[in-house]
Amino acid sequence: MQSEMMEFILTKTEESFVCSAPTGSGKTVLLELAMLTGLFTTNAKRRGAGGRGDSGSGRRGCNKVVYLAPLRALVAEKLNDWQNRFGRGTELDLSFVLLTGDVDDEKARSSEFWREVDKADVILATPEKLDSLSRRNYSNGSFGFFGSISVVLIDEIHVVGDSSRGATLEAIVSRLKAIGQSLGEEAALRRCRFVAVSATAPNVREVGDWLSGGKNAITTTWEFGEEYRPVRLETICRDCGYSKNEYLFEKTLNAKLLDVVLDHYERCPSLIFCTTRDATLKAAKKLEEDIAQRRNTLREPFVTDEQSKMKLVQAAQRAKNKTLKQLLPKGIAFHNASLEYHDRSLVETLFRERAILALCSTSTLALGVNLPARLVVVCGTKTYRGGGIYADIDRGTLLQMAGRAGRPGLDQRGVVVVMTDTHSKVSFENLLHNIEPITSELKASLPETINAEVTSGVIFSVPSCVQLLTNTFMFTRMKYALASPVNVPIFGLGASTNNAVSPSSSSSPEAQTFRWAKALAVKTLREMKVANLCEFNESSDMSGVRTVTAKEEGRIMSTRYVRFETFKRFQHVLLSSSD
Repeated sequence: MQSEMMEFILTKTEESFVCSAPTGSGKTVLLELAMLTGLFTTNAKRRGAGGRGDSGSGRRGCNKVVYLAPLRALVAEKLNDWQNRFGRGTELDLSFVLLTGDVDDEKARSSEFWREVDKADVILATPEKLDSLSRRNYSNGSFGFFGSISVVLIDEIHVVGDSSRGATLEAIVSRLKAIGQSLGEEAALRRCRFVAVSATAPNVREVGDWLSGGKNAITTTWEFGEEYRPVRLETICRDCGYSKNEYLFEKTLNAKLLDVVLDHYERCPSLIFCTTRDATLKAAKKLEEDIAQRRNTLREPFVTDEQSKMKLVQAAQRAKNKTLKQLLPKGIAFHNASLEYHDRSLVETLFRERAILALCSTSTLALGVNLPARLVVVCGTKTYRGGGIYADIDRGTLLQMAGRAGRPGLDQRGVVVVMTDTHSKVSFENLLHNIEPITSELKASLPETINAEVTSGVIFSVPSCVQLLTNTFMFTRMKYALASPVNVPIFGLGASTNNAVSPSSSSSPEAQTFRWAKALAVKTLREMKVANLCEFNESSDMSGVRTVTAKEEGRIMSTRYVRFETFKRFQHVLLSSSD
C-alpha cells in the first residue's frame, strides 16, 4: 500500500487525499510522509530555497501540521513515537506540542504555552481539546497560528460518524475549512492539504468530497481491501437472544461467554471487551465460576503449561487487587481504569507474554494500549448514555476492537466474535462487512456549533452561516443522498432524504442542498435568538444581508461548552426565580 501511494504523496504535495484500508495495513506511514513533505516542501517553497539548508529558526513554525486523533491515548502514543524519531536532537529536529485533556485551563491561559505552540512544527490534538481551546482563545488572537496550518492529518476519520465524538471532529474540520476560505492567498490554511485515513467504509469517497475545498478543490481517494490486512480476519456476529432488560441481558451474555471463547481461541490470547468497568469484573469472575463448575471435564483452559502456571502464581502474589490475585492463577484477568497502574502494567505484561489467555477489558484498551490477540470477543454492544437510555457502541470503537484480532508474525488469522441481541445483529454484520456507511452526527448539535462560530466571528450573517454549512460532512451527505435513486440515511439519527428535504426534479441536487442549508441556517439562528444567544436581524441591511452578532450569553455557552438544551433550562430556571 505504501509503495503504491508514495509517489503521489511526495509529488502531489498540495493535493488532499483520503486512504481507506484495514487496521494494521500501515496507514500511519502515509500520515508521516504527508507530515514531512508538508513541512519541508512547503516551507522550502515559501522561503524560495530548497531542502534543509536554511533550517533552524528560519524554518521553525513557518508552516504547521496539525494531527487529530479521537483519543488522547492515541495522541500521546504518536507524540512519544514522533519525538523519538523526528524530534529535537534528531536529524529532522522537529518541534512538537500536545493539545489534549492533559493541558489544563491554567496552562492554556499562559502566554509561554502559546509561544511554544506558535514555534511548534507539529501540533497533536484531540478534536475536543482543539475545539474547546479555539472557542476560548480564537477571539483574543491566541489561535493566530491557524493561518499557518499547511497540512491537517486526521487519524480514524470514520469517527466522524460516531454519536459520542463525531460532531466535534466534523465541527473543527469544517471550521478550519471555513477560516481558510476567508483568508488571503498568502495564508497556508487557504491551500491546506487535508490527509485522512479510515477503516474501510462504502462511502469513503463522500469523505473525500467533504475534505475538498478552497484552492485544493480535488481530493484523491485511495481504497484498499481486506487483502492488504497483514493477518486474515474472520468476523462472526452471534445472536444471543432478545434484550428487554440490559442488566439481565448482560447476565445472558456472561453465561454464554466461556463457550464462545472455547470455540475460537485455540489456546491463544483472547481479549474480551465489555461495556463498563463493572462488566469486566463480572465477566472475568463468571469465566472462573463456569470453569470451576466444569472441573471434571475442563482443566485450566487458560493456562498453557507449568511454566506459565508458575509465572501466574508469582504475579498473583505481586498484584494489589484482591480479585485479580484470585483470578491470575487461572490465566484470567480484567483491565480497566479502576485498577492501580501497577496492576494494569502487570496484566499487560502477562498478556503479551501469553501467560494470561483470557483478558476482560473496557474499550480503552482497544484505543490506547497495543495488545493484539488471536481472538477478540465483543461481549455486548449497548452502552449507557444516561437518562435510562442505552445506545449501540460507536462505529470507531467497534472497528478498533476488531482491529486487535490477529497478531502479525504470530497468527495466520484473527477471529472477532460480536455477541449482540437479535435486533442489532444485522446492523453489526453490515458494519463488520463494510456495508454500513459513515454518517454525519452534526445535526444533533448544530445550535452549539453555529453559536461557537458566531462567537468567534466566523459567522456574522446568513450567507456566512450557509458557507459554514457547505463545509460540513452533513452537507456532503445530503448532496449525495439527493443524487441517489434510493432513499438513504444521511445522519446517524436515522434521518433520510424523505424527511430531511423535499426533492425537486427541476433543480440539481447541489441547488436543492443549498436551499436546505439556507433554511436550516435561518431556523437555527431563530432558535438561538429566542434563547437570547445572539442578535439576528431578519431585516436585511443596506447590502441586503441579514446580520448576526454574538451576545454575552452566547459567549458563555460557547466557552463553557454548555449544551443548547441545558442552557435553555438554565435560563428558564433563572427567569422563574426572578419572577
